Amino acid sequence: MSRLCLNDVIKTYIYSLTPNSLNLDSLDYRKNIKTPIYKFFTKSAVILISRIDMIDFRKLFQNTLSEGSSSSKFSPKKPQKWRFIMKTRSFLLAAGVVLTMALTFSCSSDEPDDNNPGGGGGYTGPYETPITINGQTYKTVKIGTQIWMTENLNYAVAGSKCYGEEGKVLISRDEDDNTITKTLSPAEVQANCVKYGRLYDWPTAKTVCPLGWHLPSNDDWDVLIDYAGGDETAGTKLKAKSGWNDNGNGTDEFGFSALPGGNGYLDDGDFDFAAIGYYSYWWSASEYSGDPDIRRMRHDREYVVLSSFRLSGLCYVRCVKD
Repeated sequence: MSRLCLNDVIKTYIYSLTPNSLNLDSLDYRKNIKTPIYKFFTKSAVILISRIDMIDFRKLFQNTLSEGSSSSKFSPKKPQKWRFIMKTRSFLLAAGVVLTMALTFSCSSDEPDDNNPGGGGGYTGPYETPITINGQTYKTVKIGTQIWMTENLNYAVAGSKCYGEEGKVLISRDEDDNTITKTLSPAEVQANCVKYGRLYDWPTAKTVCPLGWHLPSNDDWDVLIDYAGGDETAGTKLKAKSGWNDNGNGTDEFGFSALPGGNGYLDDGDFDFAAIGYYSYWWSASEYSGDPDIRRMRHDREYVVLSSFRLSGLCYVRCVKD
């Protein structure tokens, strides 16, 4: 079912008009307005709702009467007129609410729901038969001659972690280039698994895909990327339509719906995590000079990069059908 969503711009606008009168924290909201006419009418509805309590209907009614007759004034002794005013007030408020809801888009393609926890980056095309692994159902999509899962694997086994699990998350660096980190709460860690899937070490990644599926080799990745337009532009077509920082979202033309889940690595015996919102790393089954290969996407680039990664690293697994 679709849920009520308010755009960040609209939500902020409401608070700027009535900072203490509305609580919108329980509502989901879209981060991108792409239709100017939607933006115009939604703002109009918001103004109507937020301004309705500021209207002095007694003064308005009095001024209206005085324009037709200098002796006409509002009188509480005229209950029929007061009932008319209150009905008008109620109608305008209801109309504003209905207009806002009618012009508000659904969040169902932007945020995970119970039936599709981690995928759905805005793709609206056809899907293949879904597959269920350990109680979680994954959508699948045909891209060219291949069938891919539309989201990263989220299967809890030894050798896998959620982003931020039992480790520190890199936030930024100070002026001396020292890292600034934080520790995520258990709820934040679990939310990362739901949204992005689990990060796996390479030995585990090579065995974790279900029967009939496998970790893609470099050849598998090349087939996908060539179909999506080649290394230089495939990233834009494979990235989800939302979720990437700094307007780094893609077009999600084929349903691959790549999200920026970052990566993890073992450092001095401790796990560190970095780059969520900006990068994402996926394992390849291939290796070069003893180091496993990965494919990487960035928020500020259109391309997909082939690179090697440390054996102590943690990356995502996107399974492809045999």
